[in-house]
Amino acid sequence: MVALRLRGFMCRVVPVRVEHSVIMSDDDRAVPREVLAAYSDLMKSLLKTYNRHEGEPYLISPTPSAAAVMRKFAGGVRQLTATTELGHVASFPARWAENAWRIALVLHAATHGDSAHTQLVSEQTAESAVRIMTWFAAHQRELLMVNLKSKDNEKFAFALDFVNQSPGGVRPRDLHRKKQTLYRTIAEAARILNALEEERRVTSQKAHKGYICHRLPVPPRAEK
Repeated sequence: MVALRLRGFMCRVVPVRVEHSVIMSDDDRAVPREVLAAYSDLMKSLLKTYNRHEGEPYLISPTPSAAAVMRKFAGGVRQLTATTELGHVASFPARWAENAWRIALVLHAATHGDSAHTQLVSEQTAESAVRIMTWFAAHQRELLMVNLKSKDNEKFAFALDFVNQSPGGVRPRDLHRKKQTLYRTIAEAARILNALEEERRVTSQKAHKGYICHRLPVPPRAEK
């Protein structure tokens, strides 16, 4: 799973699971024959025209308004990544705009069939793709937040234990060097140590070019 994430595969796929409680009869479940036939004809025409094409790849361009829709979506994603916790898993939202373009291409091909390369991607198609991607992004963000919370708990626990076992105190760079797989940057290590201090689980003192975190002093035992 880690390899798939780091190499970009998981960030580029759009898995979808839809749950519903509507009770359907056997007749309702059957796809009309004309729909199946139209889908089959579309797939055959696309494969014949594009998959078997041996020349230069076809370049499909958007209309100016469609491109503006996509730029607006990409700008919103960048702002969201810069101002929320998603910055710590930026590889996922970084692919949302890319995936929106992929969805737009699918919708464009489904609309125009084997003449898709002769048409521009419309604003309506771009907006439909953004709506689909926005729905998916909201669900992926929810899952990422659950994962981040679990990962942060692990980071807090390790950092607190490391500080408590270090008589000389711990700098952010010490924590980073101790476990780089958990704290990939010094800034990330500093974020965790700062959070521990805010929760009054460690204390800190200024030092050359930064600060050092120490374990909390053990309160004296009350005399009997």
